[in-house]
Amino acid sequence: MQEIMNITQNGTNNGIKYRLYSAHDTNVANIMKTIAPSNNWEYIPYASNIYIELHKSKDKFFVQVKFDGVAVSLADSSDTIYQYTDFVKNMDKVLY
Repeated sequence: MQEIMNITQNGTNNGIKYRLYSAHDTNVANIMKTIAPSNNWEYIPYASNIYIELHKSKDKFFVQVKFDGVAVSLADSSDTIYQYTDFVKNMDKVLY
């Protein structure tokens, strides 16, 4: 989240375009339960992945979360792509 904030607020990303982190299935399930609590995340297939993508269009930033290549809706929403400010508001509710 900090890197996304740096790009949207300061316009700096230090040249980094992509980051990859590795985790166990329980970690992936916990992250997805935080992002999209309405889904059932009890079974996480081997080699599953989460992408948090930042897009820019007409000077506005948008965020899309994908699990195994499929766009995921955040809590209390049916959309799969969110304005950055809406994404941050949603994450502020669930992150400490």
